[in-house]
Amino acid sequence: MKRLKALAISLILSIFISSSVLIFYSKNIEKNIIVKNNSIKYNTLYSKYNSYDVLTKNIDKNTILLMGSSELVATLENEEHPKQLLNYSDKNIMQIGGGHYQSLLQAIILGSIGNDIPVKKVNLIISMQWFEKKGLEKEAFESRVSLDHLYHFFENKNISKNTKEKLYNRIKDLTDSTSFILSNVENVYKPNYLYQFINPILKYKYNLKEKRDFVKKYKYDNSINKLEFKGINWETLEKEATKRAEKETDNNKFYVENKYYNEYIRNDFKKYEGYMSNQNYSESPEYDDLKLFIEIAKELGFEVNIIMIPLQGYWADYTGILKKSIEEFYDKIKK
Repeated sequence: MKRLKALAISLILSIFISSSVLIFYSKNIEKNIIVKNNSIKYNTLYSKYNSYDVLTKNIDKNTILLMGSSELVATLENEEHPKQLLNYSDKNIMQIGGGHYQSLLQAIILGSIGNDIPVKKVNLIISMQWFEKKGLEKEAFESRVSLDHLYHFFENKNISKNTKEKLYNRIKDLTDSTSFILSNVENVYKPNYLYQFINPILKYKYNLKEKRDFVKKYKYDNSINKLEFKGINWETLEKEATKRAEKETDNNKFYVENKYYNEYIRNDFKKYEGYMSNQNYSESPEYDDLKLFIEIAKELGFEVNIIMIPLQGYWADYTGILKKSIEEFYDKIKK
């Protein structure tokens, strides 16, 4: 009995000391994740996407919430990228996403931050390639998922038990039984008596870790953005974009960007002919992941805009993507 008491006391003291250290350390970091401009909003560090605090503290009433994948990063310096078009104090975009970010990962992030941001519209860019038969790869999920967001997600009282169970089961599908991610999810989703006390400390720990990782790599910029949005002339912008696109895609008959074509296609041109002919987009776990994203958004009171990246038709024909498969994909998304 004495040993049990001693163990309990030591555990309580350990938690208390850990909490004190974490709180002190967190206060020193906090000042470095709040800025008076959009440098964090358009930052592409994965630690930004993974941090509940970095995201929630940099989304205001003038911010458009835009979630997607690699297209947000690959086109960052393009004149049509939101960073170039909407870098204003009163109109800006929080972009969330990079390579391998698909519906499920974005659903977790939205479920984590959704209660604590002042906007209630979310825009999700989706790509047809997400909806291949396998859907989100296990390795991709584990490399991108954030424990900070998972703890906030499962403690979000506005998300139903049914929805949390769906996410829990999907995570089980994407992880091994010995996975560190899964063990944490089980401890927060179905906490035993001990973890009811430990979980708040773990939540704080992972929250601090992501903030710390971001601050380490982020080049702090607190300059004041005083620019005001005056509107966009869409007709002029379209003409300029078309003119530039014609110039930058003039070395191949598929109108693929010259730089990309030269680097990834030119030397292996023949191997791509018809190589997608057996690809099927009618069945994929990604469809259920997208449904889960929409369910979470609705439970949190969000209006959802789904933005589909159009296929490059000439290249799609050459690689053999079947028109029937494309039509099935569009029909399923519309439903």
